[in-house]
Amino acid sequence: MPRRAPALVTVLVVLAGCSATPSVSPSSSPTGGSTAIAPTAPATPAASVATSPVASPDAVGGGCGTTQFFSGHGPDSALGLDGNPWARAQPTSAGFVAYMWAPPPDLLVASGPDDPGSKVLWINTVVPSGRLAITAHPAGAPSPTATFHIDPASAPDGNYPSIIDLPTPGCWHLELDLSGAHGALDVRVAPAPPSPAPSPSPSR
Repeated sequence: MPRRAPALVTVLVVLAGCSATPSVSPSSSPTGGSTAIAPTAPATPAASVATSPVASPDAVGGGCGTTQFFSGHGPDSALGLDGNPWARAQPTSAGFVAYMWAPPPDLLVASGPDDPGSKVLWINTVVPSGRLAITAHPAGAPSPTATFHIDPASAPDGNYPSIIDLPTPGCWHLELDLSGAHGALDVRVAPAPPSPAPSPSPSR
C-alpha cells in the first residue's frame, strides 16, 4: 500500500490535466504578446428610399358659397392635372372632383356671342359609370337654370369632359347626379368679355 500512493497521485494529476479547458485572454496572443482588438464597425443601415415631399395644394380664387378651389397636387394628379385648378363637391363621400381649364379666379365665364363656354373635367371614382346630369342655378335663387347631360369619356373610367355654358355672371350652384350619387359645388362665373368693336367700313 505505501508504494501505490505516489502512482495514485500521478494518475489523478494526469486526469486533471486532460479535463482542463485552456482559457485564452482577449489581450494575449499565442506568442505571449498583446493583440489589439479592432473595434467592430457599426452595421451600415439599409439605404433609405429618398422621397420628395408632396406639396400641399394652395387655395385659389374662383369658388364661392361653400366651395374652395385649389391649385397644385390634387386627388387625380396621376392624370397630369397638377396644373389645373380643382375642387371637391360636397359631400366628399359622393366622389366628385371638378378640374377647370381656365386660370383662377375666372374659372367659368358667362356665355357671350363669341364664347362657347368653359371646359370642365368632372371625375368620379366612386360611381365611375353612367351619365352625369348637372343642374345649375344662381346661388340663392331658383332661376334661371341650366341643365347639362354629360356622357363619360371612353377612358379612363369615371371621367366626364364637358363644356359648361352659364348665361349670367355671379355665384352659381351646381347640383351633380350620377347613377344616384349626388354632390354639389359653388363656382363664381365671371362676366363675359366685351365683344370686339366692329371694324369701321372702308370709305368710298
